Amino acid sequence: MHDLIVPTFGIPPHTAVAIYLSLGLVVIAILIKNRATLVPGKLQSIVEMLFETFLLLSEDMMGHHGRKYLPFILSLFIYILIANAFGLVPGLIPPTANLNTTVWLALIVFISTHIIGVKEHGAKYFKRFAGPSPFLAPLMIPIEIVGHMVMPFSRIPPQFH
Repeated sequence: MHDLIVPTFGIPPHTAVAIYLSLGLVVIAILIKNRATLVPGKLQSIVEMLFETFLLLSEDMMGHHGRKYLPFILSLFIYILIANAFGLVPGLIPPTANLNTTVWLALIVFISTHIIGVKEHGAKYFKRFAGPSPFLAPLMIPIEIVGHMVMPFSRIPPQFH
């Protein structure tokens, strides 16, 4: 049935939709980039307004560092939004309906946050795992490590349990 709406070429339907979505987003980004002008038209005005909204939101949450990570955050937001919207199209399986996609997205964010933490704070980043007191460090470090390792999997929707 899924081959009638979207050719899957033998791969799982949700994977095919994810590939089409990714390619579509790249094409749209290239088109928007190539059509950007100094005096914006309607579409460019909408894109700029959305970008500014997310920029202000990210700077409110993260301070001046928010601007640096906005492309990453906005890319994830747009991908997940459109992937979930595909679920409204009869016959299409949204990529986010598959546990593999949601786990990979969670792992990407999980790994990125730790890389960014080390990049922004250096070795001091690891002090947050030790707890408030050096005396508690032997107890807190294993608890924090296990807590951080489980975090990407702790938000699995109930239908996947």
